[in-house]
Amino acid sequence: MKEKNREPLFHIVKRDALPWYKSLGIRFVAILLALILCGIITTITTGINPLQVYQSIVLGAFGSVRKTWVTFQNIAILLLIALALTPAFKMKFWNIGGEGQVLVGAMASAAIMIYGKNLPSWAMYALCPVAGVAAGLATTGKIPFVVTYAVFGSLRMCEMIRQEICYTNLNVKIACSHGGLTPANDGASHQAIEDMGVLRTIPNMTVIQPADYVSARKLVRAAAETYGPMFLRFTRDAVPVIYDEDAEFTIGKANKLREGKDVALIAVGDTVRLAIEAAKVLHEQGIEARVLDMHTIKPLDTEAVNACIADIGKIVTVEDHNILNALGSAVCERVAEAGQGIVRRIGVQDQFGESAPYERLLAKNGITVENIIAQAKSIL
Repeated sequence: MKEKNREPLFHIVKRDALPWYKSLGIRFVAILLALILCGIITTITTGINPLQVYQSIVLGAFGSVRKTWVTFQNIAILLLIALALTPAFKMKFWNIGGEGQVLVGAMASAAIMIYGKNLPSWAMYALCPVAGVAAGLATTGKIPFVVTYAVFGSLRMCEMIRQEICYTNLNVKIACSHGGLTPANDGASHQAIEDMGVLRTIPNMTVIQPADYVSARKLVRAAAETYGPMFLRFTRDAVPVIYDEDAEFTIGKANKLREGKDVALIAVGDTVRLAIEAAKVLHEQGIEARVLDMHTIKPLDTEAVNACIADIGKIVTVEDHNILNALGSAVCERVAEAGQGIVRRIGVQDQFGESAPYERLLAKNGITVENIIAQAKSIL
């Protein structure tokens, strides 16, 4: 038996363009009919004069300067939400999380206003939308990368990072240049010597510092492909290329650059090159040094550290960071738990930096090839 084709109950078709006055008239009539219908329902259900209700609505929105200001503020927020949702709708995506995204962004902005009250106005205006946008984007499945100086992206934003990103375990990446002493002549105010240590203590946070261009590019990609809050620290100045293009990197796994049986040199970031140079000199002197690029401070590659403890038992850590609470401290924690081994820490000697050339600041803190060699020999 042949089935009958059923016509749909409703047809939705695109209407031809109307003159502006007809279009405006349709909208006016629609609003008027809505007001009449709502007035009838109000009268039936409450017995109140609908004109009094409408008067209360108008006075509630525009009855004073303060109320008018709040109304236009809310209008602006709704218009921005509509603007943000428009691209998704144009791409045929239905976004039902607009309210939550707005709330998360508002919380991030409010946190900056509360905890960053000592910031200058221009910094407040810049950081509020950045933090709000990053948090809001993360709730939609996007992978926001917040990029700024390390001292701002870690210490100035620490409270927001803890509350709005790590506590909620949002997929936000904080990628900061000018880590450690590399701001050099900019002085102590711009030298982030505590950033990795501070962020390392926050739950859910991963802390990474690449050693060169190749590792930076590949670790950034790995960070984008791995869920969770991450802090990626970079230097300001150019550094020598250490790795070949085919080198592989895994977050949380150290890269062994040189094998050795006498001493282990564990370095991070731009100090990896110094450890490699020191190992070459030690080799010429008959001392074989194992060199590890511990590009991930958290989670630490405990397996690699345990191997250094078991095979060698003598470790020198090297970092452009305060010797407290970053690479050196993380390795010492593992050595203490193992109950064996000797560690010498090379880094910023728990003192603020100053305005001077980068190499001079490194030398002042003993972050040099010569001191690495000396510390290695001191524990043989």
